[in-house]
Amino acid sequence: MNLTRRSFLHMGSMVGFAAIVGGASAATAFGRQRRRHTELGSGMTFPIPKTALQDTLSKITMAMFEANINTKFRVTFRGAFLTELVLIAVNNLNPPFVKNPPGGTKEAYALVFRSGNIDLPQNTYAFESTKLGKFDLLLVPATVGILNRHYEANINRVFP
Repeated sequence: MNLTRRSFLHMGSMVGFAAIVGGASAATAFGRQRRRHTELGSGMTFPIPKTALQDTLSKITMAMFEANINTKFRVTFRGAFLTELVLIAVNNLNPPFVKNPPGGTKEAYALVFRSGNIDLPQNTYAFESTKLGKFDLLLVPATVGILNRHYEANINRVFP
């Protein structure tokens, strides 16, 4: 095959054009149907699964976590108890231009936990609190001190 710069650019532009035109059918190719009308809280025009809205964590707000600062949370992994972590801070992650009145729909915050000298790798762990119930969080190691370690979990959501 004789490949010239002109034929290479022609083929590249044709592939790009096909990607733009065929982009609308990408959702169908992956087994998803696009909705014509965007629903509130759907994100990317796909509705939030009802099972996600029934999860305990979806009902816990930033204010509820703030009320539980200095509270211990039991942490388990695949049913095995690992440790207890203490919630030491709840940091608002919303940028200053996002106006979120109390009871608003946009919440973005970081939960900062402190542990003893146990080293937990980044993973999804089951948390249990007497006040908030059981829920899963992706926990990420943040800082390591001499006597303790800090872990962080970020929550960023739009309520439907």
